[in-house]
Amino acid sequence: MPEQNSIDSLRGIEGWGAYLHFQSIQYYLPSSLNFRGRNRRPPRDPFNAILSLGYTLLHSQVVLGLYGSGLDPYIGFYHQLDYSRESLACDVVELFRALYDAWSVDCFKSRILRVEDFSETSNGCFLGKAGRVRFYSAFEQAKEQWQTLITHTCEEVARLIKQVDDSDDYHIALESFFLNQLSMLTPEE
Repeated sequence: MPEQNSIDSLRGIEGWGAYLHFQSIQYYLPSSLNFRGRNRRPPRDPFNAILSLGYTLLHSQVVLGLYGSGLDPYIGFYHQLDYSRESLACDVVELFRALYDAWSVDCFKSRILRVEDFSETSNGCFLGKAGRVRFYSAFEQAKEQWQTLITHTCEEVARLIKQVDDSDDYHIALESFFLNQLSMLTPEE
């Protein structure tokens, strides 16, 4: 990726990448889910409902990991500082979204979750009680596998912040860190 000279241009590239990512996911999901891309607040289809729910749960795990690593989850780098937004947690969650997205696709493909587990109203799409029981059970199992990676990532962010005091070195170290973390999440061929 070419170097970007503003955070806004980088966010634009991220937005385009996210759009393409979610457009491609629809080809892996049952058509009965009516997934046509990411939507939220409220989610309007079953897959988006699971994405919103899971991203919230993942975010809370990252917040705990950041606190455990001695970091303030509110002071981030990429996501804008905003009252009551845990910006650093939002930054770190980005590293795990593709992992969670793939797991969510598997939940539907393996029929842990089914379209009949959801109710769709004008207020959004919601996971019913039977589906919630299966979802939370499966999520807890997956979370056990992800927890080590989340903890390690938060500890690495803390280590990086503590070791770098020059802003130029910081950006180089941060880029190296995130590329290393992404390589850990990429499946080996």
